[in-house]
Amino acid sequence: MKELMSPRDVLLLATGHDDVWVSAVDSCGGIGKEAHDTLQVDPILVGVLTARVALLEVMAVGAKPAFASIAVSNGPDAAEPLICGAKKMFGEHLPCIISTEKNMPTSMTGFGITVTGLCKMKDLLTARAKPGDTLYCVGTPLVGGETLDEKAKLFGVKELEILLKNPHVHAIIPVGSKGIAAEAGILAAENGLQFQLNRSPAVDLNKSAGPSTCAVCSADRCTDWGINLPIFEIGILLHL
Repeated sequence: MKELMSPRDVLLLATGHDDVWVSAVDSCGGIGKEAHDTLQVDPILVGVLTARVALLEVMAVGAKPAFASIAVSNGPDAAEPLICGAKKMFGEHLPCIISTEKNMPTSMTGFGITVTGLCKMKDLLTARAKPGDTLYCVGTPLVGGETLDEKAKLFGVKELEILLKNPHVHAIIPVGSKGIAAEAGILAAENGLQFQLNRSPAVDLNKSAGPSTCAVCSADRCTDWGINLPIFEIGILLHL
C-alpha cells in the first residue's frame, strides 16, 4: 500500500488496485458520568458525538465506512453506554471491534474511535476545489456544554450527504477543535491554493467546533442548499 499525503485528519492508503482505504480517529476524555469527569454528560450521548467525528471525516472524502474500532479505557459496565452510543451513530450494519479496560479501576471516562472506509481512487473527494470558489461554513461551532442545548442544531450525516450530492460543492471538511479558519486553510492547502477570509464574518472563525458541529465547504456559486442550518459565507479561494 502507498500512503497518499493529505493535510486533512485522515489516513489515505492506496492499494494499487484503484482502491483507497480511508481512516479517521477521534478521542474523548473527561466527559461522561464517571466520578472525576470534568463535564457530566449521558455516556450514550458521548458515544454518539465522538463516533460522528470520525464518521464524518471518512465520508467527507467520498469513502463508504467499512468497519470501526472502539477502545475504552474504562471497565465493561462503564463502557457499555459509550459503545451503545457509538453503534447508534454507526447504525446496525457497520462491524465494530471493541476493547475495554478489565484490569484496573478507573474514575474518568476515556476512549477513542477509529472508522475506516473504502472508495475508488476516482471517487476520492480531495483536491477538487477550484480558484474562485466561495468558502462557506455550514452550521455553527459549538463545544462542550453548548452541544447539549436542546435548541442546538449540529451539522451531521444528513447534512453531509446533501452537500456530497450538490454538484456546486467541490470540497467539504468537518470542523473540529482547530476552528473554521484552520480548516479553511487545510482545504486551500490540499488544493494548492490560498484563501482569503472575510474581514467581518458572522461566525467566530477561531472557536472550536467540538465534535464537528459544523463544516467548511467550497462551492462555485450560491445555491439552494436544502439544509436547515445557518450557512455563513466566510471567504474565497485564490490562485497562489
